[in-house]
Amino acid sequence: MVFVFLTIASSLLSQPEEIAPVDVVAPRPSRELSAGGSAVEFETQSYRGRFQTLDEILERAAGVRVQRYGGLGSYTTLSIRGSNANQVNVYLDGIPLNTAQSAEVNLSDFNTDQLQSIQVYRSGAPGEFSRSGIGGAVNLVPFKGEGQSGVRLTGSGGSYGTYHLQARAWDDGGESQKPAWSVGLGYQRSDQDFRFRNNNGTPVINTSDDFDDIRQNAQFRDFGATGYVSFLPGSSTEFKLLNDYRYRLHGVPGPGNNQTEKTEREFWRNTTGIGTDSAGLLIDELRLKTRAFYTEGREQFFDPRQEFSFGSPNASTRYQSYGAHLIPELYLLDYYQILRPFVAVERETFQRVRRDRFHDRTDTIPRKFRSHTTLALQDEIGFFDRRLLFIPGIRHERYVDRFNDPAASGPATFEPNGHRALTEFTNAEFGIRLAVLRDSRFEFYLRGQYEEAQRVPTFFELFGEQGSVIGNTELLPERSRGGEFGPGATIRTPDFMFSGEVVAFAREVEDMILFVPNSQFSLRPENVDSAEIAGAEGSARISYLDTLDFQVDYTYQRAVNTSEVDYLNGNYLPLRPLHEFHTGLDLTFEHWAAGSEGLFVGAVFKDRTNETTNYEASRWIFNAHLSYSFFGRSHRDQEELLATIEVKNIMNTRVSDIVGFPLPGRTVYGTLTYRF
Repeated sequence: MVFVFLTIASSLLSQPEEIAPVDVVAPRPSRELSAGGSAVEFETQSYRGRFQTLDEILERAAGVRVQRYGGLGSYTTLSIRGSNANQVNVYLDGIPLNTAQSAEVNLSDFNTDQLQSIQVYRSGAPGEFSRSGIGGAVNLVPFKGEGQSGVRLTGSGGSYGTYHLQARAWDDGGESQKPAWSVGLGYQRSDQDFRFRNNNGTPVINTSDDFDDIRQNAQFRDFGATGYVSFLPGSSTEFKLLNDYRYRLHGVPGPGNNQTEKTEREFWRNTTGIGTDSAGLLIDELRLKTRAFYTEGREQFFDPRQEFSFGSPNASTRYQSYGAHLIPELYLLDYYQILRPFVAVERETFQRVRRDRFHDRTDTIPRKFRSHTTLALQDEIGFFDRRLLFIPGIRHERYVDRFNDPAASGPATFEPNGHRALTEFTNAEFGIRLAVLRDSRFEFYLRGQYEEAQRVPTFFELFGEQGSVIGNTELLPERSRGGEFGPGATIRTPDFMFSGEVVAFAREVEDMILFVPNSQFSLRPENVDSAEIAGAEGSARISYLDTLDFQVDYTYQRAVNTSEVDYLNGNYLPLRPLHEFHTGLDLTFEHWAAGSEGLFVGAVFKDRTNETTNYEASRWIFNAHLSYSFFGRSHRDQEELLATIEVKNIMNTRVSDIVGFPLPGRTVYGTLTYRF
């Protein structure tokens, strides 16, 4: 079983900002997540009645770039401020979801069915997150209800045989001491047989043989179930329980000019946990939160026609992750500070079995182990009625990796029969926030953040993969240091809300791991890569009378490779555009709501060498939606019946993020949601 403790989102000294009721409008930040750093929160209720995936929501945030290996349900990764996907930490209400094997998180293994909100930390991630993050962090907050009690049923359908069904029920327990609970189920499937331009394996050189083709083997279906219970039996301690289950079965399409027919992947993951939150424990100034969790996941890879590999084309993998977090908060208000220590002990295991085309076992790769310990301390020092905040912090992490010798037999064995890698590092951070002007309706502030971070090598990098990658247990962790600074302002009146911010940032990344050819057929990871990333982000949001909501986000980012490798030095990092722009406008009336958005992604190179053949021109993507409410105008209404139609990629732009993996053109979805 898996036990997870869910923490209370607001601290005793920081209350959520008041927000007017939200109808069918675009999301906006609901509260300040990070005093010194940059963060934004999207509430999924803002998208109720619409068919929105996790990656579509995330790419609306400034500084965030999503990279897709195809359409809906395809392998999808995330980059924040020029980071690699394995440098971004992803959490489920504070529970780490990155695995030690590759560290990358596939966003398509999640959906927004059972999420309350999505928190994106470009910098200044909370001290209670257990892992150092070069590329920031994303925290997925599970659904915990929308009002006192109710049920919501949702059905969607659209292009390429896409169907989506969702059911939610919840009860907040009322004023009694009854448990608050929520439960949700979601199912979706799609054929994803969209039309794309096949270059027939001759890009740029010969376009005369290009032809329109149909995407094959990109179909998928998935199912998810989430349950949450919160119980306050006394006056000081709250107990919380969460279980999140995901299952996916999908085809694994090959490159556009060499499509597969039968290759597929089956995946399931279950995360469960329990925790407590005690206010005024032993002394009034102490708040103690705890979290314990267990995650287990399994994957089956099937390649019966050996379309991807030879010898042992199939594989089965299993990973486990479990741990405990201790999160005290000491409120020394007489001394103008809040101390937040953090202690985490975690452990992961990973095992793979190779199988032949008939899925019979051919080889068992010895199990890998990773133990992880974190000790951290953050001090929030406030002066002048908290108009001036200093937030220094320090974090120490220790990793021990073990990989058993293939010749060893019996239970898990370590040295001298196995390999062992020890990694330790200490990072510092410092945040500052100054409210230059502040009253009940207006605030103008300056804030900044300096932080150091590291990423420990993955199992794949340390121990390799038979026949293709030679492991390197001498690898150093990737290191980064950087900072940001900028002004921001908020204005709130009964009818009007404005929030805006401009941030300049810079970061250096060293000892980046690059896979260098070791022979004609194998690669070896080495610490030879580095990068300099600098830019600026601007964002603004305006709401008026719950009728108009406008948002705009712009990112300028220059990510340059400073590697020791001559042919890479000075090149742009792949898939990191110089310019990215997003804007959205939503209008809500008595029964109707309409909205549109535009996304501009600047030109990029798709590989490190910046080859012309792998150049992707800039593009605009336009989307629109129209909703009609038969009754009920807000997710706070007890009864609501809402119908929505959406058109995505209106101009039918045909592009690809990854070479050989096209994205779909225009898609249309219809959704009907009913709450009672």
